[in-house]
Amino acid sequence: MDQSMDMVRVKDSDCEKIERIGRDILDSCEFRRIIGQRHHIFSTVGYHSVHVAFMMLFFARIFRLSEIDAVRGSLWHDVGIYDRDSFSGSRDTAHSHPIRSLESAEKSGTINRIQADMIANHMWPVTRKRPGTREGFMITIADKCCAVTEFLRLHNDRVERVLKDIADEVD
Repeated sequence: MDQSMDMVRVKDSDCEKIERIGRDILDSCEFRRIIGQRHHIFSTVGYHSVHVAFMMLFFARIFRLSEIDAVRGSLWHDVGIYDRDSFSGSRDTAHSHPIRSLESAEKSGTINRIQADMIANHMWPVTRKRPGTREGFMITIADKCCAVTEFLRLHNDRVERVLKDIADEVD
């Protein structure tokens, strides 16, 4: 079997994992309100969050991290950016949205210590508090890598498939 077919299968499998592991998050009011919120100029917060989940699944395979924590922490990490106008600027956004994201995730009652660390500290080193887990450190990398590719308009069609599935359910 050629490598391109293997990659397609891995991407499809990751898409299914994100939908299965994160179904309650994807269906939540908190996530649905970020789907269309503009982010990184050419993207949305919803797109970015799913994109980070894909990258974290890749890291989970390489570094033997929990796929559940990778997906759930990623989907929750930016839900605090539901209203850009409520922040006074980019510095305030960087410092405040992880707190708001963690509060939303904690209200769900479904996160653990690792996911909380990922959400609270994903803006390091912009924020001073350093992640305390491997997953928390890896999401800082995934978050920045995804932001750059989104800014360059290098989009992932699998991310759009996950978001389309959510939009189809709302209609």
